[in-house]
Amino acid sequence: MILMKFAVIKASGAQYLVSEKETISLDNLSKEKGDEVVFKDVLLLSDSREVLIGKPYVLNCKVVGKIVENVKGKKIKTFQDSLKPKDLDLSFMESTKCIPET
Repeated sequence: MILMKFAVIKASGAQYLVSEKETISLDNLSKEKGDEVVFKDVLLLSDSREVLIGKPYVLNCKVVGKIVENVKGKKIKTFQDSLKPKDLDLSFMESTKCIPET
């Protein structure tokens, strides 16, 4: 049986299961390529010997990663309707994704 080190972190309003040398995709992280990212909200930490469960977070624990690349997502159409036909608003926005390696 192979035991591996992993953690559950909270980032960008969601929870992610991460392990060493794993790449994940996060939304709206305002960092540049090559920057270091520190995740202090660690909910669970496990290694080959023990499991630490936070209440709500594990104390004195952090997960460090590095930004591998920034990716722009496809454009998303948003539509806002109001009571009067002349006030229709159609706008575009791009979603951005940041891909750190833990």
